[in-house]
Amino acid sequence: MVATILYYLVNEFISISENLGRLGMPVPGPLQKAIEIFKDRSYYDNDKNKGA
Repeated sequence: MVATILYYLVNEFISISENLGRLGMPVPGPLQKAIEIFKDRSYYDNDKNKGA
């Protein structure tokens, strides 16, 4: 149960951070890299599995 809560918290944090970046707010470099890593793993891996 704790893992599920943490998953949703991290997911929402990433979403909020992405939206702030789109609005022009400065986002620290390490945070941008972490967002890209998680985004690549979650979205693109799922898309590859659906197409197979």
